[in-house]
Amino acid sequence: MLPALLLLLPRASAAGGTSAPVDARFALALYCNPTCDDSVLDGLEADLSTIPAVDGFDDPATAPGRLMGLADTTASPYGKDSGFETPDADFLAAYGVDVDRPEELAASQSVVLAWFVAPRDQALQTLQTAQSAFANAAKAGNGWVEDLDTQAVYGQAAWAARQPNGPLTDWFIIEDSPGDDAAPTDLRLVTRGLRRMADRELVLDNVPAESAGDAAYVIDAVALALHNRDDLPSTLLLDGPEARGTATLVEVPVQSGDPESPLVAISFKGQVLTDAEISAARPAPDAAPPEARPPEPAQAVAEARPPEPAAAAAPATLAEAQSAARSRLDSVVRTAFAAGLPAGDRIAVSVPFPNPDGTREYLWVEVQEWQGSILRGIVATPPSKTRAVQKGQAVTIDQAQVYDYVWKKADGSREGNTTAAFLASGG
Repeated sequence: MLPALLLLLPRASAAGGTSAPVDARFALALYCNPTCDDSVLDGLEADLSTIPAVDGFDDPATAPGRLMGLADTTASPYGKDSGFETPDADFLAAYGVDVDRPEELAASQSVVLAWFVAPRDQALQTLQTAQSAFANAAKAGNGWVEDLDTQAVYGQAAWAARQPNGPLTDWFIIEDSPGDDAAPTDLRLVTRGLRRMADRELVLDNVPAESAGDAAYVIDAVALALHNRDDLPSTLLLDGPEARGTATLVEVPVQSGDPESPLVAISFKGQVLTDAEISAARPAPDAAPPEARPPEPAQAVAEARPPEPAAAAAPATLAEAQSAARSRLDSVVRTAFAAGLPAGDRIAVSVPFPNPDGTREYLWVEVQEWQGSILRGIVATPPSKTRAVQKGQAVTIDQAQVYDYVWKKADGSREGNTTAAFLASGG
C-alpha cells in the first residue's frame, strides 16, 4: 500500500548556475475511479519495482528512484491535504488528451502521485518503466493519467499509446506568457518536460504573439540539437528542415513559475520554414531538374503569372512587413491563384488560432480554394498549444485573418514569409 500524502516533493536544486542537468526528473499522477483499490495499487507497485522507492532525492541522482503517495481529491476546493484537485471541465478543455468519461473523472476521490529521478544514462529506461506501469494501472482501475510536467491529462488509450522512445518533441510543451519587459503583445515562451530526459529547459523572450508559431519551430530545433549534450555551446548553427540560422544560447536564472532546471535563453537570427514550404520545395519524384526543363512559352507564363510591379523598399519593421505581405497577397498572389498556379507551385498563409489561455497561435495553412475573401485549406503546422485545430485538418478562413503568406514555386524559388526576418530576441 502507498502512504497517504501530506507534502511530498522532490528536493529543489538551486536556481541559476552553469552546469547541465546531470539527472532526469519527472512526475505522474493516476486519478482513480472512484478510489484507488488495493489491487490497482499493488499492481502499480509491482510494475515499478525496478525503480526503487526512496525517502528523498539525492542531488544529483546516482541511481533511479521514486517518491510516491496517495492523496485525497475530495477536500474542496483545492485538495487541502495534498494541493491537488480533480481536473474540471475547463482544465480538460485546455489540457485534456482524448479523456473519456469526464464526468467520472470529476467524481474521482483519490489520486496516486509519483515523482521520478534517474541519472542521464538511465532516463529513457526509467520513463519507459513509469509510462508502462501507469498505463497498466489506468486500465486496471479504469482511471486516467496526468503528466504533471506538462499538465496534460490522458485517457487510458491515449496514455498507453505514448512512446517514450519516440520523437523528443512529443514529450515537452512550450508555454507562453506575457514577458516582464516586453511590449504588451510580446510573449515569453518556456519549455516544460525536457528535464525528464536530463536536458535543459529553454526560453525565448520578447516574441511577438503573431510569431509564436515560428518561434516554436526554433525551440524544437534547439531542443533536438542539445539533446543528451553535456556542454552548452554559445552558438548553434541550425540547418534542419524547419529552422535555418544561428541560435545564440546563454544560461539564465529561472523566474517564478519556471520549471526546475538549468534554463537556457535563445536568440535566433535566420529563417523558419513550414511543412508546406518544405513540401513545396521538394520536386515531384518524376520531375526533371530545373535546368533540364524546357523553357515555358512566353504566353503561358504571362497567363499564369501576371506582370509584377517593381519591388518596393524592404520593410524596416514587423508592422511594415505584415502590411506589405497583406497588400501583395490581395493583389499579385490572389490574381495568380485565380488564374491557375503553374504545376508544382503552392501557397500557404499564416493564420491565428485561439489558445485556451486567450492568446493566439499562428499556424500555416496550405491554400486549396480561394473564392472572394474566403480561403479553404489544410493546416500544415503541428500545433504546439492551440486545441482549435490539428495538423492536416481542413479549415475555412477569411482573408482578413491572414498575417503573412509564402509562395513556393516549382523551380525552387519562393517569395513571402517576410515577417520571419523580424523573429529575434534577447538583444
